[in-house]
Amino acid sequence: MYFEYLDEKGRRLGPELRLAITTAMTQLENSQDKLIKAVQADRNYPIWVYDTHEEEKPRHILIGALRLLDYQPGQGGTDSLLFPALVGSSKHTLNCVQDVNSARTRLALVLKQSRGINVLVQDRDTGDMIKRQWLRVVLSMLGHSRLNQRQATRAFRCFEKTPSQVSYSWVNLRKVSYTTVKEVRQEYEEKISKQAGELSKSTEVDYEKLTSLELEEPLAIVTPLREQVRANVAWSDSNHPVVKRAQFYASAPIFYPSRHKGALPRLRKLPEKDAPRSFRLQRSDLKLESEPLIAKQRIYRYRTEYREEARRAASERLESN
Repeated sequence: MYFEYLDEKGRRLGPELRLAITTAMTQLENSQDKLIKAVQADRNYPIWVYDTHEEEKPRHILIGALRLLDYQPGQGGTDSLLFPALVGSSKHTLNCVQDVNSARTRLALVLKQSRGINVLVQDRDTGDMIKRQWLRVVLSMLGHSRLNQRQATRAFRCFEKTPSQVSYSWVNLRKVSYTTVKEVRQEYEEKISKQAGELSKSTEVDYEKLTSLELEEPLAIVTPLREQVRANVAWSDSNHPVVKRAQFYASAPIFYPSRHKGALPRLRKLPEKDAPRSFRLQRSDLKLESEPLIAKQRIYRYRTEYREEARRAASERLESN
């Protein structure tokens, strides 16, 4: 494919980075092939894969998922593969997992180095020169025009010791952004001036709420994020009575050392996504009020005892930037 670099970075580093991307992708594909063969050879080792039925073979499903580096039909642009699995493995397989993780780290580095390069590419149908991201052009030449970069560079978790218990659950995450009454009021006043007095009742009510508060009061904008899978893992040892516990995000397979024909750790499987969740009381130390100040924009007030702390944290962030 013919292309022309549009910037100095491309002309200076393009050939070197192209070789590095090619090498990194080849190393990843080769290491993944070895891992897949190792997983196949571990057919008598314990395994659990989320959302499989009795008639399905979880190991075959796992192997299919391990091959996926590119976006699949219907997969969103920011989505990565959701594939929780707990895989008892031989020492050889665990070594293969580490090799895959190393290859993914190398690929992530070179992909990061390659961003910000643009090229002109000749359109095959019209012959016109069009602007494109150079990285996408190179990946297309390597057969990965739809490479899911996050999915292809995400490391698999690999435990050194066999856990005694693994408990999977769904967790709702949210992003909390800091703002102030003054900033939100300014946004509303700009909206009001543009609408020339033709305001909805809800906008009037929300603005009245803001005018009743001090301008410098901190507020929080809460943005829900996509649900994640979490694993609560415990390790115990007959020689050490203290149990070690840890939590991990677990949307990708977890590999751990096991014996041939061994058993899974005590396992609480991930429930169906639509299954009823166990009710948990709200924590008493939540920093935000339970009800939003402005529901449509998910704007919350801080509880009185946390407002000064929110101001101080925002000030420190500004100073560090």
